[in-house]
Amino acid sequence: MSYYRSRYYPKRPVKSFQDLEVYQKTYGLAIEVVKYVAGYNQSSPASDRTGETVGQTGRLLAEVVKPIGTNLAKTVLAIPELIAAAHSVRFGQPGQAIRQLEKAMLYCNLAVVKLEKYRDLVNLTNNLDKEKQIALNKTNDGNKNRKSSYDFFEEQIKTYLKIRTKIMRLQKSWVKFIKFKQETNQNA
Repeated sequence: MSYYRSRYYPKRPVKSFQDLEVYQKTYGLAIEVVKYVAGYNQSSPASDRTGETVGQTGRLLAEVVKPIGTNLAKTVLAIPELIAAAHSVRFGQPGQAIRQLEKAMLYCNLAVVKLEKYRDLVNLTNNLDKEKQIALNKTNDGNKNRKSSYDFFEEQIKTYLKIRTKIMRLQKSWVKFIKFKQETNQNA
């Protein structure tokens, strides 16, 4: 019996921060999250397209959810910026690059916390009045995110945790390179 094994192909060389997998993934995730938050804020259940409202509690929750969504968007958009900044100073100021990656990992953790908050508040808002939500979903032309918001957020949370681990590995490889560079400079 023979097993199919894929050949090992080395990754392409990193010429700019855009070649980093962690940058590409965090940028893509940030765009997805911001689109979702912007779409939810536009079609907030506090005032649907039919003109009906979901009541005082729904309006209050919608007022709480919007700033949390804005804060979430700022956090997830900052992660790719931190990675790009770390990449640009990694040779000239390696200590600062390591601190930037550390900050990117912190922001990944904060993104997870904010995604959980937003997910729970959005689902609480969505559960206020099921009949009005069903009507709202029918009037939202093709807004498929509202039906599976819990799954959307769970997927994003898992991905941010995986990316945090990848950033940590990148940071370790940079530290290893910095130590190697220091050792070769001392021996020379």
